Amino acid sequence: MPARTLGKILVIDDDHALRNLLEAVISVNGGDVLLAATPKEAIEHVSREKETISAVLLDMNLGSYKGEDVHDQIMEITTGIPIFPMSGCHEDEMEERFAHKKIAGFISKPFKAEDLISSLASAAQCKQSSQCV
Repeated sequence: MPARTLGKILVIDDDHALRNLLEAVISVNGGDVLLAATPKEAIEHVSREKETISAVLLDMNLGSYKGEDVHDQIMEITTGIPIFPMSGCHEDEMEERFAHKKIAGFISKPFKAEDLISSLASAAQCKQSSQCV
């Protein structure tokens, strides 16, 4: 498989094991990873590194917070980062919850590593060419 440039990926998920799994999958495929377990951590990362983050993987349920709200907070800071909501929910529910929101696509749990990496590589390429989001 040809080398892909993933850039820096922000993973926002309150599940420690899943954050670590995503970090490993992204890292082994050439990406740099920022991890956030809470919306506060996520917003701090975006505020500091909005120019260097290639994409965001955003869990739709973060404890008492909804992914949609975190999405909106990120968009208040920058609209230039592709965001991928992640969930084990049915895709219809994901589409309903993110209707009329700017997203790069959905990541359904469980996911295949190659599908995840392909989506992130496309987002990174799109961001580099400034032709997306």
